[in-house]
Amino acid sequence: MSAILSAIGLILFAIGAFGLYSGLYSGDNAAGELAARVREALSSAFAEPKTALVIAGAAAAVIGIVLVFAGAVRARREKKSRAQISIRVMTVLAMLLAMTVMLDRLPGLSIKTAGWKIGFSFVPPMLAAMLYGPPEAALVYGLSDLIGATLFPFGPYHPGFTVVAALMGFVMGLFLNKKPFAFVKGSFEWKKLRFFPNHLMPVLINAIALGLFVNTVWVSQLYGSKTYWGWFAYRLVEYAILVPVQLILIPALLKLCETLKKAGLAGRDRRRGASDERLREISRSESILGLERVTELLSLMGRPQNAVPVVHVAGTNGKGSFTAMLASVLREAGLKVGSFTSPAITGVTDSIRINGEPVSDSELDAAFKRIADISSAMKERPTEFEVLTAAAYGIFSDEKCDIAIVECGLGGAGDATNVVDKPLLAVITNVQLDHTDRLGGTTAEIAAKKAGIIKRGRPVLWGGDDPEAEAVVKAAAARQGASVIKTDRTRLSVISESIDGTEIGFSGFGRLRLSLIGAYQPENAANVLTAVEALRKEGLDIPDAAVRAGLSETSWPARFELIRKDPPVIFDGAHNPAGVSLAAESIKRIFPGTKAVLLVGVMADKDHAKYPGLLAPVCDKAFCVKPSNPRSLAADALADELRSGGVEAEGFDELSEGVAAAYSYAKEKGLPLVAMGTLYMYGQVIAALDAVQ
Repeated sequence: MSAILSAIGLILFAIGAFGLYSGLYSGDNAAGELAARVREALSSAFAEPKTALVIAGAAAAVIGIVLVFAGAVRARREKKSRAQISIRVMTVLAMLLAMTVMLDRLPGLSIKTAGWKIGFSFVPPMLAAMLYGPPEAALVYGLSDLIGATLFPFGPYHPGFTVVAALMGFVMGLFLNKKPFAFVKGSFEWKKLRFFPNHLMPVLINAIALGLFVNTVWVSQLYGSKTYWGWFAYRLVEYAILVPVQLILIPALLKLCETLKKAGLAGRDRRRGASDERLREISRSESILGLERVTELLSLMGRPQNAVPVVHVAGTNGKGSFTAMLASVLREAGLKVGSFTSPAITGVTDSIRINGEPVSDSELDAAFKRIADISSAMKERPTEFEVLTAAAYGIFSDEKCDIAIVECGLGGAGDATNVVDKPLLAVITNVQLDHTDRLGGTTAEIAAKKAGIIKRGRPVLWGGDDPEAEAVVKAAAARQGASVIKTDRTRLSVISESIDGTEIGFSGFGRLRLSLIGAYQPENAANVLTAVEALRKEGLDIPDAAVRAGLSETSWPARFELIRKDPPVIFDGAHNPAGVSLAAESIKRIFPGTKAVLLVGVMADKDHAKYPGLLAPVCDKAFCVKPSNPRSLAADALADELRSGGVEAEGFDELSEGVAAAYSYAKEKGLPLVAMGTLYMYGQVIAALDAVQ
């Protein structure tokens, strides 16, 4: 149905454009003769056929636009996407449309002759393409041509120009927004060809296929005097100027769009759903520690955080893997398990899971809508993470989960998740240096923040090995009258490791197979097994068979995850020196005697200066990229830093180009490819790999 609505809308828009053309144009040429014949045919039915054609044409064009948008809205509903376009996006599109009309029609802003014009009216549609995509860019370019010809005529008009303008906008959006292609350089070591194909292709298609070959047909009809090929040769001047100008401007416009996106003026990522949009609308984007807002919000919701037994997990590294493994074990034990992790890897819905499956977009959107209604009475607007946390606790309560495993976002004491009065078990996986600007410059200071999740009389599991941090945790537990359970590493032995899994031994449980790979997973599993013992003491029935099955079937993305096998492609979310060190150790263990090709992107606020020394022993060549995040470090800056530490490295402005080049190099050399540095680029890397293959 959505496709039918859009198709009917496009047909009506074209009919409307033809109606306006027939009513308004009276040139002394073939096109004018066609318009005159149309008016003459209607003269017997209408006293003023020109007026009738203009009114009917405008009405048909408007109805066509409405139907196209209705089709887009219905398509998004069918895909569980947002069901409406925000007022903010509509406002920006209207501004871009007005700018296009002005740049195209107002005197002095373009150079016009019979048959061609040179100006910058392509810039606003190009911005619409980059920010929003093909339909929006087509709308801006096509509708601006129609409105401009109606309100500011400066010469003969042909509806074909409007149709071609819409097609040009669509082509711009297809390439400049989604970037469907990636150029693989193969064995060449040249600086990457920046304009091929995502920048060059839309310019050439619009210039040659649409601008020259198609629009010249309308020009020859309107002006006559020359043959088609005579006009074609004459109009080559226009595109000989416009093509290089557009290629020069595209990189600058892309950088401008990055700024506009940070300001919240960009459209929705088309992989996102309604819940992503509503989350942004009802919350603040800042990361602010403190429990005042989330406590108030949860009180208004009826305190759902205390309706379900909670295992609360803090720690510098390993929280996600620990949560995934423990949730898998508890599911195998027959419990209904909710889990909350951050940051979201593929979409906001994967932060909240029931029995391992992300909640649906519609379910999460409904939870956000309820929160929006409630939070309107709050003194201070909650942050995104606070809303997401409240939604998680609300969903776990509504779903009547038997248990929930909740991962802290940052630190512990002031983290939005730290609102449970009596957790079944508190877990601190480890304490290492990370987020030192917010949590403290020593492990003792960071441990003090993480120990804030310890509650009076409730047990806490300590899984780390830093003695200063351990002392802080034990002191905090003593103040709360809480018992400390420490993971005993002497019980753990690693039997074998490969890309197919890890086999360990842990006294009391025997030999166990882990589906997750990576040098750090045996220690994460040891923490999970210790937690199982603690939960058994709290009354949970967790058979050994459930433990074995759960650990062998755990699935968790972006933690030394095997994505491809030929060549082996691994993604690891290591994002601090401790994590990068473990990733390097994982490469040594999983691929002994072999160096890896690295695809690296990092956040600028991380301690990346230590990465060259950690990665040099395991890196054949590093391909540096800039993840799509405002905090990202520039690719060239990262490459320079790695080279200064003896790592061969190359920077790529476009992540997709870096992925394609790294994959091609790894395949040619027969080496494993390991993508690492931040969880924020996981989805982009997967999409880029799919495009390459």
